[in-house]
Amino acid sequence: MTESSSHLRFCCFPPSNRPPVPESSSNGSRVIWHGGLPYTIEDGCEHDNYSYVETDVELTPEVNVKVMEQPSRPSIAAVLWPSGRLLARAIVERLVVLPSKGRVIEIGAGVGLPSLAAAKTYPELDVTVTDRPEVLGLISANIKANNLQEHASAEGFDWSSKVHHDKIRAQHWDVVLAADVVYFEEQDPLLYALSAVAEDRPDTLVVLAYRTRTPEDLEYLQERVLSAFNVVDRFTMEEPGSGRSEILSLRWAGIQRPLVYGELRLATLASYRELSPFPPGVGTF
Repeated sequence: MTESSSHLRFCCFPPSNRPPVPESSSNGSRVIWHGGLPYTIEDGCEHDNYSYVETDVELTPEVNVKVMEQPSRPSIAAVLWPSGRLLARAIVERLVVLPSKGRVIEIGAGVGLPSLAAAKTYPELDVTVTDRPEVLGLISANIKANNLQEHASAEGFDWSSKVHHDKIRAQHWDVVLAADVVYFEEQDPLLYALSAVAEDRPDTLVVLAYRTRTPEDLEYLQERVLSAFNVVDRFTMEEPGSGRSEILSLRWAGIQRPLVYGELRLATLASYRELSPFPPGVGTF
């Protein structure tokens, strides 16, 4: 896999008993683990020919959301993950209180259930649902299935793209949603993505839904992500079939230590943003 590859996509390896830590495959591709399954980021995964499966997700007795998934597609973005469902329920039940008006962005959205829940619950919000460009068709299908085209839109946000970062950073966001986006260590692109939507904006609320899968995940969350934010609120959501996730409401505080990629140390986010192209390793997460 080279930096000249046009697209880097998550593809699933058959389940195995390997430990849940990042590693390299036999061909040198990056392997990560999410939800107990190993995935690799490699070039050339076809994604346009997978069929959709529609499910009615009941968040409360009064609120149902149609979720379009592509379960046969080997991508972590193609299916609903438990923290996304629990965050959506927290929004609908107003355990997480969003402003009645304003701009909401979800990062690493996949099928985008939290965004759909926000758009249904707060119809005057302007909701932007983001993920890698190859996921936008799936996001758009979910928006259309729920007749939310006037309230929500899909936009590409590849965390490894400086162009995407600059475009997202130039906009003002009142609320940032993120669910099941912490799934292995050495993932500072997540922190950089969060900085694009929240840095130097003390009023922006970041709502993160997280479940512990590995000690490395938890360490990364506590030492890197939470160290950059003030915790406004945190509580646990749980339901049969979805397990337990923690819902954290955060506001930006600032990076406490440099971003590190191999031998490259980036003292500030400004120096990170000035890199063009991104250093080796960025984009291979």
